[in-house]
Amino acid sequence: MIAAAWKTALSNLQSQTPSSSNNQLIPLSNHDIMERRKTIPIYNLVVGKTNPLPLKNLVSMLHNSYMAYPFDNLIRHPNLKIIPNKHFRKLFTFVYEYLPAYVFDRGLVMVGRKPMAMRLNHRLNESLRVLHFFIYNQWDWDVTKTLELVSQLNSSDQQSFNFDARSIHWQTYCDRFVIGIKQYLLKEDLDGYPAQRRRLQRIRLFGYFGQAVTFLVVWRLLVSRTTIARNIWHLVMSQGIKFFQYFQISSSLPIRNILKVPMWTIPFKL
Repeated sequence: MIAAAWKTALSNLQSQTPSSSNNQLIPLSNHDIMERRKTIPIYNLVVGKTNPLPLKNLVSMLHNSYMAYPFDNLIRHPNLKIIPNKHFRKLFTFVYEYLPAYVFDRGLVMVGRKPMAMRLNHRLNESLRVLHFFIYNQWDWDVTKTLELVSQLNSSDQQSFNFDARSIHWQTYCDRFVIGIKQYLLKEDLDGYPAQRRRLQRIRLFGYFGQAVTFLVVWRLLVSRTTIARNIWHLVMSQGIKFFQYFQISSSLPIRNILKVPMWTIPFKL
């Protein structure tokens, strides 16, 4: 804004001209106003053309930042996804957000604490729903005037009044964004990162374990009801047993004897 004001004053672009006789402002005609509007410079401060950041890259960078600078008192592993399809998005939200939040709240109730996960989840999704229009649409903005304005500043002013989007390093931007949330919004200590990272790894492993258990339970229910699923289950289990048996026998042989035997002669059927 300061640079644009400087450029406007330098170019002497004024909407009205003072009278030379009585120092009063003389209004412009409608025709003059319409002509002036065609020459008014428009400065769009966007990054789409000069330093583009695709949404999938932003999600990946934010995930890296959340993993590197985790928040205190996390209850689950950060999982950021952009799903364009509305129905898949609702399914993903139910399975990965509302269902774990419901289970977590039931656990809090059982230990005599007040449930909170469902309420926080609902508030978060309501906030994101406001941004859906901007997340799933894109626009093309002209930045020609902005780049011209940058080039007309001297090197000192370019440093003092830096609005060149090409100078933004996006991963650093995301890191500072997450650190700022932790420090200024959540009021958390910035010295506890090692412990929080270890805790986040444990939460991550626990999440994988929970997903595996959920998959096995759902699959077992399918196996008990469909012949195709039952046959696939028996096939996978039998191949897995053979696989482990093979490595168990191979590990019991001396290494020098194994190296002398061509790999294609080792029997896979036990």
